[in-house]
Amino acid sequence: MAREIGNALLYVGGFLVFAAVSYLGILRILKPKKHTKLLVILPFSEQDGDVTEELYAQHMRMSLLGLRSQSRLVALDLGMSETQRRDCMRFCQSVEDMDYCTAEDLPTVLEIVQKER
Repeated sequence: MAREIGNALLYVGGFLVFAAVSYLGILRILKPKKHTKLLVILPFSEQDGDVTEELYAQHMRMSLLGLRSQSRLVALDLGMSETQRRDCMRFCQSVEDMDYCTAEDLPTVLEIVQKER
């Protein structure tokens, strides 16, 4: 009986060590380098509905993945309605590392992000 308990504990311990090493390996592979700056551009038009909801969802995804500090989110206006544009600009101003731009302003935003690297 003691031998069976010892074998069971050995198997459980081995499994826990294997799981921990696998988890750390996956985190190391999936997590980008610290100096990498991610730029996420979300294009929006009038047909997209609630723009702030989509921006908030993407912002939360980046936070949950641990990418918030090394990423920048850009809301690209490709023909939003006036209400969407106003809400989007207000939301982008309230959140750090989130910008609003039009298609004409996109090259300027890309240059600024490139200089920040």
